[in-house]
Parts: sequence; C-alpha cells; structure tokens
Amino acid sequence: MLITIPNSNGHVSYFQSNAAQWQDSVQQSSCQFLHDNILCPMSTNTTTIEEATVASTIYPNPSSSDMTIDLDYVPSTYSITVYDNMGRRVHQATKLNDTNYRLEKANFTAGMYHVDIQFDDSKYTPIRAKVIFN
Repeated sequence: MLITIPNSNGHVSYFQSNAAQWQDSVQQSSCQFLHDNILCPMSTNTTTIEEATVASTIYPNPSSSDMTIDLDYVPSTYSITVYDNMGRRVHQATKLNDTNYRLEKANFTAGMYHVDIQFDDSKYTPIRAKVIFN
C-alpha cells in the first residue's frame, strides 16, 4: 500500500510536525506490511517441526596444525563450509558421508573461522562452530 503525503519533502516526512496526522496510518501500514510479507512467511508452528541433532567435536581448537571434525553418526550426506571473519567462503566440501573430516591447516591463514555443517536431510539441525587457526 502506498501512502502519499501531500507536500511531503522527505522519506520520513510523516514525523515532521506539519504531517503528524499521517504518522499513525504510515506506521500501521508499515507494521501490517512487515507482518504479512516479512515476519509471518518466515515463521512456522514449532510443534510440527521434528528436528534431530548430531553431536560433534572439533579438535584441537585453537590449533596450529590440522583440525578434526568428528560426528557421532552420519544420518545423511552433509556439506562443510568454512567462512572467514568477513563472511567470505574460504573452504567447502560437499556430499560427505564419513564420521570425521580433516580441516587442513595448509588451506587457512591464522585467524578465526566459522564452520557450518549442513545435512542433506533437513530434519537434522545444522552444526555451527567457531575455530581458530594459529
């Protein structure tokens, strides 16, 4: 819904004293838009979600050598993506099915990284962890 404010001169002019009568309708319309198009489509009834978890261990952490990612079991194939602190993907491995995976130090400079493990079977909760290479 578009609300046009007569004699408006700015993006949020409805907060100015000469357009204060528009403030309630603009805020109401904005809230309704966010509710209908942004918030509600992204939510779901939590009683219908059946999530399962896989326990994991990443060691040694911090490390000046290779790291090992151990999973208790592998319910489906999975992928491992590693991001640097700027959010750039610096490593990815897909279609894995072993209970352990080695992050080789040679692929990383010193710093903190974010590991994201996604299972192909979506009922399993993703695993996220921070690791540090010295």
